[in-house]
Amino acid sequence: MPRPHDEPHTLPSAFAYSVTGGVGTWACSTFLLTNVEDIAAWHVALGGSCATALAVVGVHHIYRNNKKTTGFFRGMAKMVAATIGAGATAWTTWAQTTGHPNSLASLGALAGGTILTWYTTGLMTHWLDHRDDVHHAQLEEEQRIADMNFWERVLDAAGVRGAKTSAPAQDKLGNETVGIAVPSASLSKITEAGIEEKIAVEANRLDNGMTLPADAVKLYRLQQAGQFQMRIERSRDSAVLAKVIPYIPPQGPVDIAEDFEIGQWENGEPIVINLLKLHVEIVAMTQVGKSSFLSVLLDRIAASYNGVAWVGGNWKLNDLLSPRLEPLKHGHQPTEGYIAHGTNDTLEMLATAFEEASRRYTIPALQRPNRPTREMPAIFCIIDEASFLMRRRKDKVLCHDGIYRNASELVDVLTRGATGVFVQVILATQSGLNADYGDHGGDIKRQLKLKIVMRIENPSDLRRVIPGHSRDLKPEKLLYPGVAYVKIDEVVLMAGKLAFLDMKFVPQLVVQRQPTRVDLPIEAGAAFTVGARWERPLSEPGEPEKDQVLVQTSAWERRWIGDVETFLEYATTGTRPAGQQSTVAAAVTYAGRRRPDADQPKSIEDALSALGAVAQRHRTEKREQGVKKVLGADEKTIEESFAELTADFGQPVPELLAKLIEAFPGREFVSTDDLAKAVGMESAALGLMLSRPPYSITRDAKAVRRPEYDGKPTRGFFMEPLHAAAEEFRTGKRPPA
Repeated sequence: MPRPHDEPHTLPSAFAYSVTGGVGTWACSTFLLTNVEDIAAWHVALGGSCATALAVVGVHHIYRNNKKTTGFFRGMAKMVAATIGAGATAWTTWAQTTGHPNSLASLGALAGGTILTWYTTGLMTHWLDHRDDVHHAQLEEEQRIADMNFWERVLDAAGVRGAKTSAPAQDKLGNETVGIAVPSASLSKITEAGIEEKIAVEANRLDNGMTLPADAVKLYRLQQAGQFQMRIERSRDSAVLAKVIPYIPPQGPVDIAEDFEIGQWENGEPIVINLLKLHVEIVAMTQVGKSSFLSVLLDRIAASYNGVAWVGGNWKLNDLLSPRLEPLKHGHQPTEGYIAHGTNDTLEMLATAFEEASRRYTIPALQRPNRPTREMPAIFCIIDEASFLMRRRKDKVLCHDGIYRNASELVDVLTRGATGVFVQVILATQSGLNADYGDHGGDIKRQLKLKIVMRIENPSDLRRVIPGHSRDLKPEKLLYPGVAYVKIDEVVLMAGKLAFLDMKFVPQLVVQRQPTRVDLPIEAGAAFTVGARWERPLSEPGEPEKDQVLVQTSAWERRWIGDVETFLEYATTGTRPAGQQSTVAAAVTYAGRRRPDADQPKSIEDALSALGAVAQRHRTEKREQGVKKVLGADEKTIEESFAELTADFGQPVPELLAKLIEAFPGREFVSTDDLAKAVGMESAALGLMLSRPPYSITRDAKAVRRPEYDGKPTRGFFMEPLHAAAEEFRTGKRPPA
């Protein structure tokens, strides 16, 4: 039997029960007031039963189409009619059988049946009137719920009473976003734990066709009091945004001109990009996956045989590069072609890229390759925290064309046409507004055709970072780490999950990329003029001491600084030491390879096999060009000094070492000039002397700052190797000649 609140009811229940009682009484009296002496008892039973059945059917037909009654009340009316009618029929059948139909007892039974009917009706009426009051309140509640939209009913069922929702906004995938205004009395409900799962359960219950998973509903509190936003992921694409998509490194050399995957769109399809065709903008606040994604791009470039990354930045550059530079401590070389830490060095790097692009444009168009090659690799200038550099309008660098430019001007020049000669720009920043890119911010933004925007500090700025797509941008999608809106030119804009590279695997990948290390050929690097200045280079084994030699170098030639420890300190702190020549990275040569499909070297040793001859030719060309000038002693003077001081090797301690040690007792370090004066030699001659047998003592490979020289960078010798050599001569471990 249906419950009373399933249907509307306003008809007084007393009327329904009065009619029912009257019909039952009429069925009984029909047989009691009629002469039934000649009628068989079974006829009475049959007639009474038929009369009772007619009464029940009458009640049913009277009320079945009356919308003012409920199924409960109709059922009760039919039950009472059947009970009274059956009782009266049973009694009249008994009376007919005993033969006393008109006795006082039969009249008393009739009266008693009538009284019982009306009394029962009265009691039921009182009880049902009370239920009518309750039902009236239920009707009002049902009307209140009927006035709500679907999501308001869902929230009400979940305990958030009084909430008002806006019309759902639906995206192309069927996901909905609903605005919610919650009264203060229900704020505790909408913020309690588990409310999102409860909303999903109630939505499924109220809409039988809905099958939302428990995690499909997401609530986001807005800045205004009592305002919330509810995201309903009907398409379940949120599963893509929530999961981790591991980066799968390429196993062999790849072509940088090929498309590759960087993650998945929210619909599960792969995100495919081509770095060669578009300048890139990466915008993300800290700790949302920017460094991981930059590491993915750096590994892809390092895995290519025709692409090289130039990386510059400022105070946070160490976070990105320290895992990539870790293998340098174990004898490996950096896979990047240029690393610049600090404003000035990064400006020089950008200016060098501009000079290289200009040089490539001087090559006739028909002679230039139509895709990157080993000899003309694609150069990707990656600037971390770009806005920090590009807002510095007054910091400028002298470019090869004689014009001073700041970072914004250099990036503007590169993004306007350098792609034609495979020079690309990748800018990573925490804020991607026009003002963050300096004086030419608007022009630069228009040229950055590949935009990758993760979560940013101010979600309201998202529509300005990716202008023209306000309706398609939902900041709440970017709450997961590694989720970004990816805009590829004007073709597509959609949220997706970027591939994740755990930084602990980066050193292994750098070691794996050693055979595909790419750099500009030495001949190309020798032509750079950006940052040119005179330097005093270090000596190479077997060469004369260069303390009195000046060589003109460019920023390109100074990009690797000192030994590995010195360079790692520079990459970490941005402090550039005085030493310039380096043992960090050797130049890569491509002798005999001039075709884009040329075979790859089997190992880094093969790639560097011709380095010695090329380096020697490079030095010869420098001398012929007049960029090297000898200021001190000539070779004849050096040989005469050497012969004079080494004439007698019969002494236990060679005379030269004895003089040097005696002249500077207790000293840890002595400059080359001071040592030369102590023995009456030219400093260049002394350097050559100590480098030859039997001494074979190499001068320290970097300039050091010593208190005895006013803390200035000074080139010289540590005394410990001199003492050790003297001891070896004295004990006979080292022969005198």
